[in-house]
Amino acid sequence: MRETLRDCAVIAAVFSIPILILRPFQNVPFIDDWVYAESVEWLLKTGHLKILELSTSINPAQILWGWLFCLPFGFSFAALRVSTWVAALVCLWGMYLTLREFKVSRRDSLIGTGLLAAYPIFFVLTFTFMTDVPFLSAAVWCCFAFARAVRRESSEWLAAAAIFACVACA
Repeated sequence: MRETLRDCAVIAAVFSIPILILRPFQNVPFIDDWVYAESVEWLLKTGHLKILELSTSINPAQILWGWLFCLPFGFSFAALRVSTWVAALVCLWGMYLTLREFKVSRRDSLIGTGLLAAYPIFFVLTFTFMTDVPFLSAAVWCCFAFARAVRRESSEWLAAAAIFACVACA
């Protein structure tokens, strides 16, 4: 357990290095994440969930996730970008834990997690408010919960897997 916590701390520390170098949390949209951001802003202003007609993705889970990060200081693309970075970090932790759950060695689990972090599409989308990274995060945690449910014959972990699957779909 202590080793796992230490490894997750190392993953977080290494994944934070690009933030110091790139300073990616700017208050500007990237590609079409403004469409999803508009729904977050609407929720903040009115208290009602609204998906824009322009949106190609119905993503209430991501809107609520972004809303949580905008609550303290108000709407900003910077807060939304931070929310996706946090989802990416949680995804990396889930990836590491899933590999460990499948009895992959500690070294290889760290390498596998590092490969996901360095994958160009994942890396670039980590600093946006696009739907890809939050979806992948929920999907990875769904896989972890399913693996743990099977290995431990646990209905609680099976329920958690179902919840993560629902969040991924949302």
